[in-house]
Amino acid sequence: MSDANDSPSRPASAPRVPSSEPNADFLRSVRDGTRPSLSHDDHLRLGWLVLQSETLLAAIATLRRDLSAFAKAKKQGAIYNETITWVFAALINERIQAGRGGDDWQAFLELNADLRRGMTVVQERYAPGTLNSALARATFVLPDRPPEL
Repeated sequence: MSDANDSPSRPASAPRVPSSEPNADFLRSVRDGTRPSLSHDDHLRLGWLVLQSETLLAAIATLRRDLSAFAKAKKQGAIYNETITWVFAALINERIQAGRGGDDWQAFLELNADLRRGMTVVQERYAPGTLNSALARATFVLPDRPPEL
């Protein structure tokens, strides 16, 4: 949810975390910075987990805190992007509220496979260059690309 330069699909070298990893262990490894890295699926999972117990606005604050702290722990503090975080949090929340939240993380992924397209999901809504702007990194910027009809 945080880097506008992520590729739209999972890189072949990205580690896959076993789906059997308990949610509490996953959250702890993100929050204490011991997780080696965050894949796009990890970002989605973090959003999904936080939105299980928080409203959208509270979840965005939690995600901002968790993702910013994780990036700083990995010496990549400048990678956090507020706009990308808001967009994915809103999309995940919309799916949960519409009854497509799934009973567990794997079910959510199966019901919402389109979200796994990575940055393509966001880039469809923003003009080139907008997401990498200092403004988009610092604060939520409304989509500026007209929807395709």
